Amino acid sequence: MISIQNKRECCGCKACDDVCPKEAISFKIDEEGFWYPEVDMLKCINCHLCEKVCPILHHDGISKGNLERPITFILQHKNVSERFNSTSGAAYPTIARYYLENGYYVAGHIFNEDYSVRGYVTNTLEELELLRKSKYLQSDMHGVYTTVKNLLKAGEKVLFSGCPCQIAAMKTFLGKHYEGLLTIDFTCMGIDSPLAFKKYIESMERIYGSKLAYFKSKSKETGWRDLTNKMIFENGRTYFGTRAIDPNLKATFLDILMRPACFECKFKGLPRISDITIGDYWHRHSIKDIDMDDNTGTSYYMANNKKGLDFLEHIKDQFRCEEKEVEALFRGNPYMFKSLPEPSKINRKDFYKAIINKDFKEVVDEQYKKTHTVPRIKLVTISLLRALKRYHFNPFRYFRFLYYNVFCKKVNVDLATSLFLVWDSIRLDLKKGARIEVKGICTLGKSKGSKGVISLGKNASLTLDTVESEGSDLSILIGESAQLNIGYRTILGKGVDISSVKSVKIGDFSYLGRYCKVTDNNDMIVLSDEKNIIVEPVIIGVHCLIGENSIITRGTTLGDEVIVVPNSIAKGQIPPRVVVSGPTAEIIKKNILWKK
Repeated sequence: MISIQNKRECCGCKACDDVCPKEAISFKIDEEGFWYPEVDMLKCINCHLCEKVCPILHHDGISKGNLERPITFILQHKNVSERFNSTSGAAYPTIARYYLENGYYVAGHIFNEDYSVRGYVTNTLEELELLRKSKYLQSDMHGVYTTVKNLLKAGEKVLFSGCPCQIAAMKTFLGKHYEGLLTIDFTCMGIDSPLAFKKYIESMERIYGSKLAYFKSKSKETGWRDLTNKMIFENGRTYFGTRAIDPNLKATFLDILMRPACFECKFKGLPRISDITIGDYWHRHSIKDIDMDDNTGTSYYMANNKKGLDFLEHIKDQFRCEEKEVEALFRGNPYMFKSLPEPSKINRKDFYKAIINKDFKEVVDEQYKKTHTVPRIKLVTISLLRALKRYHFNPFRYFRFLYYNVFCKKVNVDLATSLFLVWDSIRLDLKKGARIEVKGICTLGKSKGSKGVISLGKNASLTLDTVESEGSDLSILIGESAQLNIGYRTILGKGVDISSVKSVKIGDFSYLGRYCKVTDNNDMIVLSDEKNIIVEPVIIGVHCLIGENSIITRGTTLGDEVIVVPNSIAKGQIPPRVVVSGPTAEIIKKNILWKK
């Protein structure tokens, strides 16, 4: 019977669970959140079926008959909405939709209410949304193998997708070839701990003060290549976590979340085990690829046998499709052939013990700092050389850069992590006590073009986090003791005009279109029957798009992910994820997604 002495000898597929005729196998969850089989010897009849279906014990020969050199393509769905809602080029949902529309069955994976993952079988098209989108977690496959086998024996057609080890488990469980089965795997780096993911969610819920209502990995609003985790909380707030800042993604790239068996995966390389292998087409981006890669996702499709190649004909007309040499796929997916190395600088036992008792984000940030520490002098040198190159070795511009980044006490820049790159086409006017806080690489202005101004009154503050402007003719005016915060990776279009007399806050990943205006006051005009300038703070949420020539007036709060249509005026409380238009900011669309 199955007896796991070495955790690297169990991939957690649960095929042994389904095959046991006496239900003698249960699963114990270890301190890392992974499950392992345990046999009840009082129920066991020594039939050895659990050993016979174990994919790790029988990994040799499972791919018999598949091509040593598969036929490979890159795919991008022609419908931008279809691929925008997917995590790659929309290969999987298109394949699954074909099966469901024809009354066939699809066996995939869905999130439970607590964001754990389980296997799921359906023939209902309306449930496709549950199956699509990547889920990088250990999936509970209890009952799925039995269900699929019964369907196949009844003559039904079934699409089964999963990790390579799960495909192998399905084949060993079935014990023979079924023409009605089509299998799909992907280039798997490894499956992550459900415990760690649970602790990640708890950490983010504490930060945002609300329960999680929506999660999507590899969300594309900030760009497919960012691998962004998106969360929407019950209080309406939105979070976009790129791999540079998100604790879950940081931990993933520390190689600390994976199941131990993934460090010695038996299912890498060629020939593949499945009929079809799909995944992200990662490659060196160039202008030549723009028709097949606009940063909204591109899939690769690997036909590992005739069945996989023949199936492509059913869906090919829905894609921009290009045949590629197999080596082009390998360059961007090296873990198709090799397992990730186990991290040597992190004590795995200590890590999982720590996330039980401490905040997940704090633990990950601490470990990340330990393993990614680069000597400060090297980082500063790189920053100085980068700036020198940026200013084309122009001594006047470089000395100006040095003044504002090194010597000016009114500008706070840590050259090990940040750069304040402002062209001389923008005039800086900083009054006594004014302060500019710079995070990341902030790039304002252009080498040529109209003149702009950034003016801070007495004791005013400006906070910038990886902000970029598309032109030099921007105007940023901050009054005495006022503040302006511009969030992470926000872009300011040409001619943007921002005025803050008290407080203006612009959220992360936002885009301010050309010649739009944001102001928390009445343009500093005092009428004859008024005593003071009227001021009401402005808050622009995360990932908002302000169309060109639009105005965000005083007292406005834009919820997260709002689009303000060009030439509109926004005022008041505007809820998240809507499109507003016109002089009264009328809501014309709800529940939107957008990417520039």
